[in-house]
Amino acid sequence: MPNVQCANHRWRQFLNYGYSIQGRIHDIALLTGGSLLSPGADENSRRFAYRIYRYLNLVHLLCYKTKSSWLSELGTDDLIALGLLTPDERAILEPMANKMRDTVLAWISKEVQGAIRVRRRSQGPALESTGRCRSAEAL
Repeated sequence: MPNVQCANHRWRQFLNYGYSIQGRIHDIALLTGGSLLSPGADENSRRFAYRIYRYLNLVHLLCYKTKSSWLSELGTDDLIALGLLTPDERAILEPMANKMRDTVLAWISKEVQGAIRVRRRSQGPALESTGRCRSAEAL
């Protein structure tokens, strides 16, 4: 009976970690999408949102790559075919080996920080500096 309890505990712990990862990815997606000033009207906003979407999905895949036999067989060519990676990004990511996920997380941070700077300078498609939606009065 102790082996069953141990296996059950490990499985539940694995699920909880998965839900936690999924929750943080959702948090970033909701904050980013909800903070765009003109998500449908501006081409820059669409490109920014799509890039963040690709990166979040790539991070999610990389989190489970070592845990899934199917995902572990995916190479960077497959990630390009899936639309999660561009050839230019592959050239940066491949040398990172076991730090690919951390590199993509750094890309997300860089994109968001860059968007905040653009917003401060030019009322562009970027996020509010607080990461929140603009108030109704500001619109």
